Amino acid sequence: MSGGNLGDPKLLAKRCVRRSMFSRIPDDLSELDMTQKRAMRMASAPTKAKAKGKDLEAKCFPWIYPKGTGYWVDGKGDAARSFEEDMEIKLKSVDSRWRDDDEWADWAKARASGGDGLDILFPEE
Repeated sequence: MSGGNLGDPKLLAKRCVRRSMFSRIPDDLSELDMTQKRAMRMASAPTKAKAKGKDLEAKCFPWIYPKGTGYWVDGKGDAARSFEEDMEIKLKSVDSRWRDDDEWADWAKARASGGDGLDILFPEE
C-alpha cells in the first residue's frame, strides 16, 4: 500500500453477525409450563412482601425477563412513559412474550387499573 494508506478500516476488522435483542432470549423459556413458571417466580419473589421495588416485573416474570432487564420503571421527565404506554408497546411488539403470557396480561390489566396486581400472582396469601 502506497503513501501510508492501510486501507479501509471496515475491511480490516472482522465482522460479526448482528443479532436482534430478541435472539438473547433462550428458546427453552418459551416452553415452560405454569408450574415451572411459578417455581421460577417463587425463587425470585417468594411472597407478596418480596415482590416489591422497581424490578417487580422482572422478579414476578423471570421467564419474560431472563436477563432481568427491559421492564417498566416509573420515570420522570419528557422521555418517561406511563405504565399504560409501556404495556401497549409490549403488547404490539414483534416479540410475543407479553401477548403469549396470560398471567402477565392479567397482572398488567390489574396494574393499569390502579392496583398492584399481586393478588393475581399470589392468590393464596
